Amino acid sequence: MPGVGRKTAMRLVLHLLRQDTAVVEAFGNAIVTLKHEVKYCKVCHNISDTETCRICSSPQRDASVVCVVENIRDVMAVEATQQFRGLYHVLGGVISPMDGIGPGDLQIESLVRRVAAGGINEVILALSTTMEGDTTNFYIYSGTQYCEPHSIFRNCLIVWGHYQLFIIHYQFTKWKNK
Repeated sequence: MPGVGRKTAMRLVLHLLRQDTAVVEAFGNAIVTLKHEVKYCKVCHNISDTETCRICSSPQRDASVVCVVENIRDVMAVEATQQFRGLYHVLGGVISPMDGIGPGDLQIESLVRRVAAGGINEVILALSTTMEGDTTNFYIYSGTQYCEPHSIFRNCLIVWGHYQLFIIHYQFTKWKNK
């Protein structure tokens, strides 16, 4: 498991061995239930126990604003601030040729379809400020800039706690004849 080293794994195993059989079986069954019952939201790809997650199905959310994040932990981090009232789109990673991850391995195409379907006025790219994050930002921008006839591009810096996220806003507005 990611983040669990040899020492921690040994402590977990020794702890489980000291527990009653019923407790260990319940723990094992909980993991199996987790795998079978937790799904990915069909709209944003966040985790959910229903077909559409509670965020996407909430009428209190602003469906015209979508925050694009790398993974589910990023959704949890932004939600912990209780400041964002829009929807999310979880990519499932960032483009990383060195790791063999290309655009087809991520949920970019479904994001482009979401934006192209209309109703989204703003796409906030809240990806990491790494080379991979920047590459993914540019790839998404290249794919979404043609969804509306006219787009406005602006950058801003938002600081949440100890994290600094560069957030790129894409405002999609209706083409207006002069």
